[in-house]
Formats: sequence, structure tokens, C-alpha cells
Amino acid sequence: MASPAARVLLLAAVASAAQLPRIHPTAASSLGEGTWWAKVGDHLVHTPGTESGLSSNVGDYYYAYGSHGALTEELHEKRVGGAGRLHIFHLPEGKDSLATQLPKVAGRRDSVSALVQLNHKDVLSDARLFPTYSLSEEYTSGLSPAGERLEKKVVDSITPSSTMSQLKELVALGDGATQTRSYSNPAASANAVSFLERKFKEMGYSVCKQQFGEQTSVIASLQGSDAAAGSVTLGGHYDSRPFEGLAPGAVDNGSGASAVLSIAKALADAQVLPEHWKKALRAEALDWDERECDLWFYTDGDFHPREPAAGNWQYVRAKEGQPGRVSVVTVTMGDRQRFHELLFWNFQCQVWDDKELIVVETYEDEPSSFLSGKAAWTSNMKVISLQRLPGDDLSIGVKRNIGIHAASGELVAHLDDDDLYAPGYLAFMATRMSHFEGAAALKLSSWYVGNAEAGAFGFCDAARLGRKRHLSRKTPIVKTGLYSFGFTLIYNREVALKHPFPAQNLGEDYEWCTQLMDKLGARSVALLPDEFGVCLHVQHGENVSDVDPFVYTEVPLKEIRTLRVVDSPGFPSFVKLAELVARVDEARKGGELPPKLAKEAREAGLISDNDDAEGEIM
Repeated sequence: MASPAARVLLLAAVASAAQLPRIHPTAASSLGEGTWWAKVGDHLVHTPGTESGLSSNVGDYYYAYGSHGALTEELHEKRVGGAGRLHIFHLPEGKDSLATQLPKVAGRRDSVSALVQLNHKDVLSDARLFPTYSLSEEYTSGLSPAGERLEKKVVDSITPSSTMSQLKELVALGDGATQTRSYSNPAASANAVSFLERKFKEMGYSVCKQQFGEQTSVIASLQGSDAAAGSVTLGGHYDSRPFEGLAPGAVDNGSGASAVLSIAKALADAQVLPEHWKKALRAEALDWDERECDLWFYTDGDFHPREPAAGNWQYVRAKEGQPGRVSVVTVTMGDRQRFHELLFWNFQCQVWDDKELIVVETYEDEPSSFLSGKAAWTSNMKVISLQRLPGDDLSIGVKRNIGIHAASGELVAHLDDDDLYAPGYLAFMATRMSHFEGAAALKLSSWYVGNAEAGAFGFCDAARLGRKRHLSRKTPIVKTGLYSFGFTLIYNREVALKHPFPAQNLGEDYEWCTQLMDKLGARSVALLPDEFGVCLHVQHGENVSDVDPFVYTEVPLKEIRTLRVVDSPGFPSFVKLAELVARVDEARKGGELPPKLAKEAREAGLISDNDDAEGEIM
């Protein structure tokens, strides 16, 4: 028996004895009429001569992808061409004539893709890298019809653009100086780990880290209903190759990690829920659509999509929204009750005639007495209060979907409970949206911001920041600044019912906008710079999102006073607080705060009762 090394040499000799002829692609015109060809990497293979002993019929050749080491002896003997991990086999009696089965269930270095019949003018270096395996006629999924529909929904949402979006964000990471994720670069690895943690948490997964040696694995999980049923594991590398220098992208393990993120996101967006979250649906649920069932499931049956609790809202079908009416949807929670008066007066001051306010409130102990009191005598205000256990609050995305469902207007607009809006804000946004042909949504691409803790103002403009840094609007950081921060979103209710917000607390507005553009086109979400100061985004230390990376310039209070938002009911109080912060900062430069100023600062919550006059602003 020959040694292993000798056998390899022999197989190589057999494989190379009869090979498909190859030429440079520029010489394709020299091939005679009736000659077939296929592009393989950087060359063409074509019809062999009769002296080769190979078939002249293109249909007698099949190709597959896989490591050379995964090929069986029989496949080595049948191999007549290829490039890299691509292999072309001569099988004149068909692929079923192979005596040995393809190694499908194995590691990546020991498996081969399905065999695909070669065709004239095939290009085997682009998108056909992973042929689909054909299923046997006896195959069944084991899922119920509803489960199969959900599975299809998940699979259909995994698109080239969604995966490429994840990949671009991943490969842009580095250590601050070099674009890399090398395991030997601690700073780059830490940034990659933080990126993955944030991504999974935004999707609603439970996230933990596993340390082994100097490396860290990021593990995201979704709890199932049967602990004895085991688990399904999907993994990919996030560190880059080569180990030093730039990370080139899809060939450096970026593709594996981006695939994991894309699949995880598809599951999250489809709102796949553990069975133990669900309560049995009522008999009338047979008439509900999938979105309505999701609202029931996410709220553990506390929100009935067709029977309003206490009759405080009326079910309106998607196509029956009141023309000209703007439904303002605000989501809030128990520990934000101090903002509820500001929210109410922001809404009341709006000059748009046909408007309604839908507040979706979650709480642990008591609902907002202010909101319930105002709703009792305000005919166009509806409050949906849902009690939740500690640590089991609904996501912002789910609460937005509840508000949209309960709305009756043709348009839906967001008013955040802690921001300031000019009296003409709704009129400005609703009117401007009609100017954009094909737009299903509109949001401000730039806005003014006020920091209540620092007493400072600024102007956020991701597009101008991008131009300053020579970054296009498609760059992840610029795109995030443009399509996140949904406090200025206004959109068509019918569209939002067909395309609900993802069930997540951070980035739900960005995901909704980008998904809508993927499905309806880039013009479906229009962007408008705020040239008049129609709103002021307030930062107070408890915000879910951080705008600091998108502040283009600081703005003096003198300029802020010229904006339309000065007519907001909450503006005088905010400016008074900002001026107090400035006075406190100035006084600190001279040492101890004067007693009167210290008292004002304590009453405003800038310093605590236990702090002395030297204490820092809270």
C-alpha cells in the first residue's frame, strides 16, 4: 500500500491528467460557434477537445464549494477544473452516479456544498457561492402552519442588504488608529466585544460574556419554553485575519459574525417569543392579524387589540384613519411622571386643529394621576396604562406599536415627554411631509439640543459632521445620526401598521426607518433639516440615547431665544434652569457658592441637600 504522501501525489496526477482547457476571459471571442464556456475565478473553462476523453456536453459537469481536504478520493478523480475552494467535476452519468456521498455534516474544512449542474456562461466567482441543498419529498419541518409562516417571515427578512449593513459596521471597528479586530490587539478586541454586546441588547437578547484565557466570547440567548428540549446554537468568529494590519472585510471572519447578527436580528424583528410568555388566545383571535397577536403576547394578554379597556380608545382599521388628523403617540413609564405635565402642555399648545394624544404608560405601583386626571376631561386624549412587574417592562418599540394601534388619525407623530416643541411643530411637520413625493415618513435630520445638567445648548447635524470628516451619508455613524432619535418622527399610520417597530428599547427608530427604506425604497423616509428651531431635544442625564457624538456646534442662549421653540410652554422653565447652572458654574470659579445661590441650586436639584457649597452639580 502506498504511503499517504504518495497517494496524494498519485491523486493529483490523476486529477491533472484530464483537465478542462482554460483561457483568459479576454480571449472568449476566439472560441468557435457552439463552444460552451464558464468563468471560474480569473479564467474561463470551455468545451474540451475530443482527445481529452472528456465530454463536450456542458450538462455533464457539476461544481461544488469546499476545502480540498474535504474531497473524497472519488471526487479528486472526477475533478477537472476549479479555483480555490471551487471545484468542477466530470460526471457524465449524473451526480447520483457517485459511489460515495458528499460529506455534508462536518466542520467547515471537512464539508462540501451541494453539487450544481454547470451551464453555459456560468460565472462561478460571484453570488452563487452557497447553492441550496435540495430537500427530499419526505421532508417535513415539524412546525405547525403558524410556525412555518413565522419561519418564512424570519428567513425572508435575511437579505443581502441587511447582512451587508451588519458587515460594514463590524469591519469599520478598530483600536482607534487601525481598522482591525485582531485577537492580539486588546483595544480592538474590547471594542468588538462592546459592539456585539450593544447589538444583541438592542435586539432584546440576554447577553453575557465567557472568558477563556485572554479571549472573550459574547453569548446572546433567548429563553425557550422547554428546558429539556436542548438548545440551538449559532456561532461565528468576530476576530479578524490577518492577525496584524488592516482587517480586509468579508474574508476575515467578518462574514461569519455579520451572519450571526443578521439571523439574530431577523428573529428579534419577527418577535419570536418564548412560549411561556404567551397566554392562550381568545377564540376571536382567529380574526386577528399577526401584529395584533404580537400585541397580546407581549403584554401577557393585558392589551386586547379589539376591546379597548374602559372604552378609552376606539379600534380603527388601517385604511380607516381619519384624513387630516394627526395622532400624537407618546410612550412613558412610572419613573417619568415628572415630565407628564410638560407633555400635556406641549400637546395642548399645538395649533393643528384635528389632533389627538395617545399616551402608552407602563408603571409598577401607581399610574400617573396627572395623565388620568387630564384624560378625564380632555376628549382628544387617551391614556393606556399597563402595570408591569419590576424588570419586565415593555420595550419602547412595543409601546409605540400599541399607541399606533389605538390611534385614529391618518398620520402619527411622536412627542417625547421630556422634549420641547413649538406650537407650530405638528403643522410644520405634517405640511412639509406632503411636499415629499412617495414619503411614508418624515423626520428632522438636524435639531437643537439643550443640556439641562450643563446649562448648554448645541446643534446636532450628522450630515454636516460627516461632510466635515469626508464621510458619506451611507457611513454607519452618519446614517445612525440621521435616522435615530425618533422624537421628531411623523408617518403614515397605515404604513406603520403594516411595518411595526421592532421590540427593542434602543435604536428602534433607526431600525424602523432603515427597514422601511429597504422595503419601500430610499424615498419612503424623508429627511428635513430644522432651520427654524421647531423643537429642542432635552438632555437631563436619564436619556435612553446619547446625542453627544452628533453635536455639530455649540449654540449661545442668545441664538436659542430667536427660535420658534421659545413659545413652548416649558421653554421659560428650561432657560431659567440653564441660566442657574451658568451662574453656579461661574460662582464656583471664585470658590464657595453664596448661600442664596446654593439654596436655589438645591431647590432645583442641581446639588443635593447633603452637599456643601463646594459640591459638584448633579
